[in-house]
Amino acid sequence: MASAGMPESRPPQRKVCAAHVGFKAAALLLYIFSGLFFSSEYVVTFVAVVLLSALDLWTVKNVTGRLLVGLRWWNEIDAEGVSHWRFESFEEQRFVHPTDSNVFWLTLFTAPAIWLLLAIGCMLTIKVQWLLLTVVALGMNGINVVGYIKCKKDARKKLQALGGSMAQEYGGRLLARGMQMWSKSAATRSAG
Repeated sequence: MASAGMPESRPPQRKVCAAHVGFKAAALLLYIFSGLFFSSEYVVTFVAVVLLSALDLWTVKNVTGRLLVGLRWWNEIDAEGVSHWRFESFEEQRFVHPTDSNVFWLTLFTAPAIWLLLAIGCMLTIKVQWLLLTVVALGMNGINVVGYIKCKKDARKKLQALGGSMAQEYGGRLLARGMQMWSKSAATRSAG
């Protein structure tokens, strides 16, 4: 049931949530259980995990972030070689379903944490080639974490600026109306 002035809440987007979690889970499970599937074939596991991580990077950056939390980011490099972060926050996504948001943010932060633990495990057991794979997967997951943290901060800053300008506009109107009423009241008292 929608409250006054608030739109009716939409249901959670289960298919989009599944896509958001799916590539991350597939890459992690493939890495963890690669001995069962490929009898410790490093090259096959490496290629499959990198492909799944790349698909996850693209899907989260361009699709699930926009649909689940109303945010999107990208990075451009200009002619001088300077990197510029670009962010979008979608007005129609202002009312995000809590399930969508929870799935998005929890998965966004959990997957890189797991890859970090796996990388530490590779360092402790001195598995250099597997460490390389965990670092590549951690990097791809980490890029989305950094991008979405920056994007959320940018969206919050824009929302605060919008709120501030609206407050100034309405506050100014309210102050002017109050002054107008006060001056009329003072004029009435002095005339009477």
